Amino acid sequence: MQFIRTNWLPLLVILIGGAFSLFLALRSFEFVFGYLVIDDSFYYFQIARNIVHGLGSTFDGVHLTNGYHPLWLLAILPVFHYLSASGVHDFAPIQGVLVLSAFLYAATGVVLLAIIGRYTKNAWVKVGALGFWFFNPFVQYQMLNGLETSLSVFFIALFFLSCIRVGEKPTTRRFVETGIIGGLMMLARLDNVFYFLGYLAYLAYRDGVKKSVRPILVSGIAATILVAPWLLFNFVNFGMLFTSSSLASTMVNHQLIVQDHGPSWFQSGKAVAYFTDNALRDLEPQTGIPLILLLMSGLCIGYLAFGRGRALLDRYRIPVELFVASGFVLDFIANASIRWTVRPWYFIAVDLLIAIWLAWFLEKLREEGYMRPLVATVLILFSLSVFYINWSREISKSKNSMPVDIIKGTVWMNENVPKGAVIGAFNAGVQGYFSTHRVVNLDGLVNNSAFAALKEKKLWQYIHDEKIDYLADYDVYIGYRYNYFLGVDNVFDHLQFVYEPVSRLRVYKVK
Repeated sequence: MQFIRTNWLPLLVILIGGAFSLFLALRSFEFVFGYLVIDDSFYYFQIARNIVHGLGSTFDGVHLTNGYHPLWLLAILPVFHYLSASGVHDFAPIQGVLVLSAFLYAATGVVLLAIIGRYTKNAWVKVGALGFWFFNPFVQYQMLNGLETSLSVFFIALFFLSCIRVGEKPTTRRFVETGIIGGLMMLARLDNVFYFLGYLAYLAYRDGVKKSVRPILVSGIAATILVAPWLLFNFVNFGMLFTSSSLASTMVNHQLIVQDHGPSWFQSGKAVAYFTDNALRDLEPQTGIPLILLLMSGLCIGYLAFGRGRALLDRYRIPVELFVASGFVLDFIANASIRWTVRPWYFIAVDLLIAIWLAWFLEKLREEGYMRPLVATVLILFSLSVFYINWSREISKSKNSMPVDIIKGTVWMNENVPKGAVIGAFNAGVQGYFSTHRVVNLDGLVNNSAFAALKEKKLWQYIHDEKIDYLADYDVYIGYRYNYFLGVDNVFDHLQFVYEPVSRLRVYKVK
């Protein structure tokens, strides 16, 4: 009760933010498909539905796949077990998944409160940091995308807190706890391994290489016990350690650079610069208030370089928080600069890290006498207004027309394509979930046999071997993105146009 009395205002922020997230999750079919879920979400939905209906870890009911992050799939299986009625109008489990995401979002806020409570006891500072996390519409929407994002960010926050606890009191129990949480964090999203590497680097930095061997082994073994079965499953069944989805996207994106610009180190260097710059530009608006944050960053640098914060640098040892946060930098480099594969939800954890930094810096300003309640109130209200000004400007861009487009095409195919026909698609998620036909994924994300055909540039042969009767997708995917992997000169010479709904999605008969 004492905790509630002293933290009622921050807890109110968590309650309001969680309630609004729940409101979004329970909105209409049209809103959910227009603004929240994406085609990739339906890969999870369809695989989960197939598992609970006895078809195993498959998207199309036939081909085994490992194209998912395992902990999220396990988390949503009960939702589909109890809510799925199968058929083409199976919307209830989708909303169930979004409700689960909303609760995870709120739970992340509780963990965040525990983290920022290490830096400040002031209610207004806590409200400012939590407000940035909960009232940023960019975060709200990405946390409800139907993918593993909400679970991944929750475990990143929990891992961050566990690492702080190790820094406060390094005991064997805490090493084990951090290893277990780190293992779950990596199962929630595999590239979260970089946060774990940051933590291991901190242990080596704090104790020196020799003394750190034991804590590194304890945490590392605890994490490995959890992660190893998934890696073993991948290796035994598919001959790979990582998921087909991560490898397929990387292979295609790298080939596109060669296809468009030719094979050379110079072109590869240009691609690194382009993808890195583009990812940074996309990251900026996701913070919601980039100009305010830039101003705050400048003030922070001034405080550390010329103000009383200089004393911190003079006696400085790098804290565990910076080591763990460096995992985000490594994650960014791995995806943007090396894989050349970036999606909006990959880097949403940056907002979590910013919220933690805000709590620390706002407390320093308060200690200096600059952050009085009136100033804090004005800053919070101004930030909220900027959030929603930016959001209203971006809202039309954020509307995702692809699921709606594909549903229109899928409905037409349900009514007009012969019963028993097999349909192939690169954007197969929505089609596979709502189709009355078997839909085969062709981009290799959730179909390991198609991924093997991609690697061998024999995708057209694979289409014939699988007796696929129709292709339904956007021309840019058929004739450009995957053209090289098909292994035929002009794929449209081998297709007969059948139908184009209101959207740009087209249906072709395979000749």
